[in-house]
Amino acid sequence: MFTYFHLNKPSSLNNNRGQLASIFIAIIAVMIIMAIATVNLGKVAFIKTESSNAVDAGSLAAGSAMANNFNSVTVSSAKMHKDYWEFYLQTTLNFAIATYRLVEAYTAVQSALSSSVQAKAQAMQAITQATSASGQVASFATACKASLPAGQALQRTSQAISSLIKAINSITKSLTAMGKFQDTMRSIDLSITSFWVAQNYTYLNIRKGLKKGWENAIKAGYGSAFSNSGIGGKLTKEQQEDFGDFSENIGTAPSYTYSWVDGQGRSHSVKVDVGIMDVNSLQVKVATLPFPAIAALLAGIFVTANSAVASLGIGQQSYVQAGRSFVEAGSEYSGSLGPIAQACANTVCCPPKYMCNTCPPFFAAAAQAAAILTKGNAASTQGIASIVMGDTALVSASTSMILIFPMIIATLAGLLAGPEITDDNGDIWLYITCWITDINHDRLVKVDITQNHEGADLGGMWETKYPTTTGFSIVNFQGNGDIGGFVPKHDATIIETDQL
Repeated sequence: MFTYFHLNKPSSLNNNRGQLASIFIAIIAVMIIMAIATVNLGKVAFIKTESSNAVDAGSLAAGSAMANNFNSVTVSSAKMHKDYWEFYLQTTLNFAIATYRLVEAYTAVQSALSSSVQAKAQAMQAITQATSASGQVASFATACKASLPAGQALQRTSQAISSLIKAINSITKSLTAMGKFQDTMRSIDLSITSFWVAQNYTYLNIRKGLKKGWENAIKAGYGSAFSNSGIGGKLTKEQQEDFGDFSENIGTAPSYTYSWVDGQGRSHSVKVDVGIMDVNSLQVKVATLPFPAIAALLAGIFVTANSAVASLGIGQQSYVQAGRSFVEAGSEYSGSLGPIAQACANTVCCPPKYMCNTCPPFFAAAAQAAAILTKGNAASTQGIASIVMGDTALVSASTSMILIFPMIIATLAGLLAGPEITDDNGDIWLYITCWITDINHDRLVKVDITQNHEGADLGGMWETKYPTTTGFSIVNFQGNGDIGGFVPKHDATIIETDQL
């Protein structure tokens, strides 16, 4: 083009050919500058594209890892939820069995008290009859009639003994029921303690896995961002090995920068920031009462049950002692029948008008009968006193049993899923963990990149310069997931990027 212009230029310029050289040189210089500028702009655009790809890849990698992490927590929490309700239903059933045993023991105690009332009444009737016989045997006119009340005293004493045997059998039944109640309660206590330990360990393992997943997500974000930043193609073999070591040592720091110098001595650096909110704060559903309160209620049940059993033992021993006294009384009442018969036989020593003042055989027999009857009454009185002592013990046992019922209700209510607490450090041993309802997190991942590349000095004529290139990408990994609703559908989606 320049040659054609030179040969065909207007005649007015034929004599000044040398004047065109500077013009052509200037034009060529401008074209070279434009070409270099075009190449420079193209490289800047290429770096910007690499930066955008890097942050998109990094944020999606980290976001996907976090989504999987949250989905894992959701699935684990759903299992905790299932395990909790299975535990609660089984515990409720066990408490129902324990309550049945407690009602059985309480009913048996009431039956024993009812039998003891009959025994006391029968013993008192025996005393009344024996007292009547003692009075009648002392008189010539009624001595022969004394055998009837004495015999009735013996009969009432036998009935009192039978009633006591029923009472003792009822106490034995109550003790058996209380033994089964205590066995069931021991099983419940072990079950609650085991669940508390197992559920809390499960929760702590979930926290540990969540934290590890968070760390892996950050590393994945860095790894994808650096590997997609275009660094690999700009490095020598030795530098690639160094970059590999750098990538393997990436942790969870707020940012990492990789720098290198190319074969022409130009320095380059790529800085990546991965921002993911920590996962230390969780919302946790716990039992209505803390574990120490549950343990205190269970201890109260055991102490009260032991007190009831001890009272039952005292009551049983008292009734047995009363039975021995009644056996002794019956023996005395039975022994009085002989002297009464002798007194009756000796009434013939008196005139028909019964006006005699002395009759040694009669008075001797009557005195002996009265003494025996009095001794029998003393034994009966002692037996009644033992029954009263036994009744007091049984009333105490009944009261203890009644006190257990509200403690059972309180324990069941305390085990029911109640408040939702915020746990920031995993210190949940005070509580019985039910399940996880949420993770206090914004569900966002942000990856930033900053690239700096030194330009080239073209022999002093031109120096290429590349501006600092930045980029960012934000991912939301909420998706349709819901930890509290046990929906493991967290998914990563880019919601914001910088403009190219």
